Amino acid sequence: MRSLSRRELLRSGIMGAMGLFLASCKPKTVEVTRVVEKVVKETVVVKEAAKVIVLRHMLRAGDLGSRYDRALIEFSDTHPNMKYKLEPIPGGDPEYVPKVMAMHAAGTIGDSCWTSIGSVNHYQYADMGITTPLDDLIESANFDKSAYYENAWPSASYNGKIYGLPETIHPGTAMLVYNKTLFEKEGVPEPNENWTLDDLLETAKLFTRDTDKDGKVDMWGFLPSTGRLIVMLIRCFSGYEYDMINPEGTKAMVNQPKTKEALRWVADLYQKYKVCPTPEALESGFNQLFIAGRVAMFQTGCWGGPGVSNTMRAKKEWPIEWWVTELPKGPSKVLGSHSELDCQCITSQCKHKREAFDFIVYLVDKEGSVLRGLPYGCPGARKDQWDDPRLQGTRFTKDDKALFKIYDSIYRKAGPYYYPANLQGQQAFQVYKQGLDPLWLGKAEPTDAFFDDVNKQLQTVLDMPKAGASK
Repeated sequence: MRSLSRRELLRSGIMGAMGLFLASCKPKTVEVTRVVEKVVKETVVVKEAAKVIVLRHMLRAGDLGSRYDRALIEFSDTHPNMKYKLEPIPGGDPEYVPKVMAMHAAGTIGDSCWTSIGSVNHYQYADMGITTPLDDLIESANFDKSAYYENAWPSASYNGKIYGLPETIHPGTAMLVYNKTLFEKEGVPEPNENWTLDDLLETAKLFTRDTDKDGKVDMWGFLPSTGRLIVMLIRCFSGYEYDMINPEGTKAMVNQPKTKEALRWVADLYQKYKVCPTPEALESGFNQLFIAGRVAMFQTGCWGGPGVSNTMRAKKEWPIEWWVTELPKGPSKVLGSHSELDCQCITSQCKHKREAFDFIVYLVDKEGSVLRGLPYGCPGARKDQWDDPRLQGTRFTKDDKALFKIYDSIYRKAGPYYYPANLQGQQAFQVYKQGLDPLWLGKAEPTDAFFDDVNKQLQTVLDMPKAGASK
């Protein structure tokens, strides 16, 4: 074996070192490439996770308000990967209710929706599986039910489960608004919570007159609430035993003694005592008639008096001051009222129920209640809303704090809400109006035969199959 020279050894060492160097560099280059690939892949994943999920809220057009604007902002702040979109449906209940049903059947319904006890669609949606029970979500979120009027929760429930959060509650037309300026001018004692229906009638007679001496009455004492809200005056006679239907919603009660007594009392207001404005007089608009001092008192809900104020505000004229007390009691000694609600619900097809629940909570919290009441005086369903300074100003009266104290007292007394067990509410309400209107118009007499006929019409509706497709 030949020995290597010094030069050969040196060349060999240099080449070996270069080989080691190159060998060591190659793996490092591969590692860097792999790191870059890993960073690129992770960046793509982060972008996919940031994709915004859009939720949809369906409501009746015309019910939009600042509470929705505020709820959308706060929901976006607390749910950065979620976005809520409002979908108002125009046309009122006749269009809104079937539209929601059709979208549910087609699988295109939104994630949450507005419902109404008064139109019975709250119960229809629950029965058809359009909306979902909220009991588990209420419990897991530690939602404070005690902040709301206790009588709201039975109305929001169907078959023992809660199907909506109470946004607005009102006691029906359980309020008596009167022209305070007119009463003071005439020196007539103002209505109060101790009044009876007899007091109401006698005072209405005082204000019913022919002011221009042309032989026709042109000033009236009282306008009652009829149509589907006639049940308030019936309850003044029947209490909560029944109104137009029994509490179970299965039997028509029009021809029962207390119902007939109540309806005859109302018919006499129109035909015997003529203390109610004629249909012709009402064509000019009731608020205008009331502001002009041509009607002294009217039965209404929480919206009635503030509606008068809004009419005067629009014209920038304030010729009268009005005030309110509870509807006078009748033989039953019970305030004629019921707990009527608007609710916010989650649909059964919603894939993000927890997030949808968070959104509707914003609509029904204290701030939402106050914002609900500011435009027209019918605040939300919370008991603590009344202490907000914005509802204690002078927007509607000279002392809104005192006004809403009266409202609060009436809200707390509201009775149970009765609706047809077959959920045929709209058909039943047509009978309430069309069947009884002839009494107020003087086209029928309040005979037993008349009441038997209307009772038969209503029972036919109550015997119809359940509205919608049951679950």
